[in-house]
Amino acid sequence: MYSDNMENYKQELVKSFHQQFAENQNNHQSTFIQLLSIILSVIVGFGLALLNFGGTSTDKNFHLTLFDFTIAFCIAEGVLTLGFCLVVSYAYGFRRDQFVNATIRERAGITEESTEPLWQIFPNNYNPQKSFLKKQNEKKKLLIIWWMPDFHSIFTFAFLILEVLLLITYILKSYKANFLFTDSSIDWPSLFVFAIGIFFLFITYYTLYQFFKKIKRLYAEKTSP
Repeated sequence: MYSDNMENYKQELVKSFHQQFAENQNNHQSTFIQLLSIILSVIVGFGLALLNFGGTSTDKNFHLTLFDFTIAFCIAEGVLTLGFCLVVSYAYGFRRDQFVNATIRERAGITEESTEPLWQIFPNNYNPQKSFLKKQNEKKKLLIIWWMPDFHSIFTFAFLILEVLLLITYILKSYKANFLFTDSSIDWPSLFVFAIGIFFLFITYYTLYQFFKKIKRLYAEKTSP
């Protein structure tokens, strides 16, 4: 009786995997559109601000002041930081659920470690904990990012690079328009801009580090006796 129930349970788990796989694909598509929309909106919005600042606009009746340009910069950086935090949060949720599913499959005996060849279905690398510990033992670089699935890692890099590029673009454009670093004395607007840029980058790194600690703690709890 127990054997029959176990067989049925294994079959149900295999079926649920196919359903979950289809749902994950749909979720990835919708998430991809959402994240890409964030990136495009920032590029278009900040691009328009860049075009209309410092006398480069073709419309002479529409010029942005340094204050306007700074506001546009802060909004763009804030949106990118929020998008970055969402990506890392999605990645943690995905890994957590993937880990729970992997644990269920192992206890049900439908991984490649199963003693029954028929049920050696799921490879060991479907368990994110084992993959993470392997990378950790190999001292893989940038593990603070590569614990995430590739889909999330790519967007993580995209948001981070855009944040840095926006800061550099802001400083260069303002300097070219003779608004920043105009004399040898303390340039408070310049320091304020640097503080804003560093603040958003700090939030980005802090969020990434906190979720990295959470995922390490999650995996460590399951390996402790």
